[in-house]
Amino acid sequence: ELAGPLKLAAHQVLRSFVNHYDAVAMLKMYPLHLLSAAQLDALLQAAGAEPGRRFKAALDIGGGDGSMASALLSPRADAVLITETSKRMAKLAAAKGTLRAANVDLSADAYRGNPPRELSALGRPDLALMLNVLDRTNRPQTLLERLARFMAPDGLAIIASPLPFRGAYYEGPFVRRQAEKVEFSEFFAASALGAHVQGPDEEPTDWDRQAAWMLDRGL
Repeated sequence: ELAGPLKLAAHQVLRSFVNHYDAVAMLKMYPLHLLSAAQLDALLQAAGAEPGRRFKAALDIGGGDGSMASALLSPRADAVLITETSKRMAKLAAAKGTLRAANVDLSADAYRGNPPRELSALGRPDLALMLNVLDRTNRPQTLLERLARFMAPDGLAIIASPLPFRGAYYEGPFVRRQAEKVEFSEFFAASALGAHVQGPDEEPTDWDRQAAWMLDRGL
């Protein structure tokens, strides 16, 4: 296995031929962990979930190599599905054996009416994660609308994106501009979503205020 500096060099070479995430998957560059179990529990409870609630079906959109879903969703849900636009990331996720993975883009025209067969087999999810995805997909507004339509009526979604929001997506080795903007004009002029688990002695940040705004609206 390549050491750190060699991996970085290999990544730069591969990026001339494949997209960033496929290159990362090929080299197994880093684990994809964005939340701790305690942080997820805090967010779920803030959204109204009972402590220790067991979910029927969990969906991780853009779930990468499955690290997050295996650590956070598998212990909380009867069935877990990852969707990934990177074929190689989806393959890594499926290899974990504790969840299902599908190489699909839920914002694609093919799913304008019905969800992909893998999501239909899962059932309507009552828990979903979409972490650091909205700024890296071509049609973020469509993706949000599809998520809302495909989820169970009482489902909970945790959605986050880096701030400031700089939207782009990968098409092979090329970086493209997004075709859509996320419309949240009531709140920040910059279309962005975020969540920060505030400590008891911390002043609320913009991330906290934005997360509170989303939770108040059931987003």
